Amino acid sequence: MNITKFYLFLKKLISPKHETGHYSSGSWPEIVRNHALSRLTSAEGKLLDAGCGEGLFITQLKEINKKIVLIGVDTNTQRLAQCQQRCIQKSMNGITLVKSSITDMPFIDGEFEHVTFINTLFNLDSLKTATDALKEITRIMAKNGILYFEFRNRANPLINLKYAMAPYYDATIKAQKLPLVTYNKQSIEKLLDHCDLKIIRTTPLCFPRNKWSPIIFIEAKKC
Repeated sequence: MNITKFYLFLKKLISPKHETGHYSSGSWPEIVRNHALSRLTSAEGKLLDAGCGEGLFITQLKEINKKIVLIGVDTNTQRLAQCQQRCIQKSMNGITLVKSSITDMPFIDGEFEHVTFINTLFNLDSLKTATDALKEITRIMAKNGILYFEFRNRANPLINLKYAMAPYYDATIKAQKLPLVTYNKQSIEKLLDHCDLKIIRTTPLCFPRNKWSPIIFIEAKKC
């Protein structure tokens, strides 16, 4: 068994059955989604899922929170179609899907009380793109609106090695030339400050649950 086949075997083994075969499946993405879900069970108003992909998160949120209005945005036509099909399979109404870049979205200023931006930041190709995305997200957020997102933590001693090796075992990473960008806490704080966003909660995810955690989940309020 070569390294790619072994990786795919492990990914299938650790992914929930309903996520098997999906681009966004995997242990870490699931942990991030589950934490975001736990923060939004009783949220009200309007939520944008920026980078909704195949809808693994947005459809789960709809199941547990009937009050919130949901809109998903993604640039990938195929994944949006998969999300739509997931909604049909679940006989689920009330989710609007829009094909759009997250750096230039077709929404009015202050439209959303909540924005989720999960399992996406580490795939943006540069700090400039990340800044542009967060500025656009801030624009469409209501005053005191909350942004939920996570970053892959550069302080973790193993994550950079994992991502450096990724093109050798993950064909998707190699084919799409995904950057797998890590950040440190200081760079995230600076980026959020530049976008007039204030951190209100920080949660380490995965072992170890401290400043060296591989994933740090952030909730930030629009000032």
